[in-house]
Amino acid sequence: MNKPTAIVIGAGIGGIATAARLAKNGYDVTVLEKESTPGGRCNQIIRDGHRFDIGPTLFLMPEVWEETFASLGEKMSDYLDLRRIDPTYKVHFDDGLRLELTSDIGKMQEQLEAVDKTAFTGFLGYIAEGSKHYKISLEKFVGRNFYNIFEYFSLKNLPLIVQLKALQKHFTNTGRFFKDERLKAAFTNLLEIGAKDAANFACNAHCPDGKHVILQKGSSATVAELKKRGFAPIEVETGEFIKSGGSVFCLKLELP
Repeated sequence: MNKPTAIVIGAGIGGIATAARLAKNGYDVTVLEKESTPGGRCNQIIRDGHRFDIGPTLFLMPEVWEETFASLGEKMSDYLDLRRIDPTYKVHFDDGLRLELTSDIGKMQEQLEAVDKTAFTGFLGYIAEGSKHYKISLEKFVGRNFYNIFEYFSLKNLPLIVQLKALQKHFTNTGRFFKDERLKAAFTNLLEIGAKDAANFACNAHCPDGKHVILQKGSSATVAELKKRGFAPIEVETGEFIKSGGSVFCLKLELP
């Protein structure tokens, strides 16, 4: 008896997972990928002896990954050596304030209350709401299939979209929990960059090692300024940059 066949377009993480699940369920699967290597947004740019990850910097939703491995009869721990990074990242402000985003709740309390006595209470409310939204999203959206746009934007789902505040600006919602503008910025990853220094840019770029800056081709003025200040710009085609998500990062570039 001939196997059912399937074609998966794109060898990103979603495409690979889909192909693996189909194969596990008896399909003869062909995966088509336009790039020379698989990975999609979890790929790399290799230039002049330097290697840069162009995709996610944080490993999120571990239970979803574990379930995917389990559905294939495998254990994620047999393939991935996951290690906690703590603090996750550090935030520096022009006025000297430094925050370390850490899982150490005591250290978070100490840092936040040094800025605003009510900030830690706000922080607890912030992560409680985030946890609630996360669980609802996994159950109602991530963990199910939508076969057309009408299933997604159904009357049944509209209350959920409102409940999850999907149409509300994150910065505005964060203001419900934090009064200090710097804390609002820190917890939305929208860092306010002052314009007093010519080395301050809000540009489409990655600055992964403090020296090399990856950015789209065509930013000649930015490239010239970066070189003048001791950086080594690496220009890539727009399509190559978009593979990394095309996000806007606000960077305060400092001399190495």
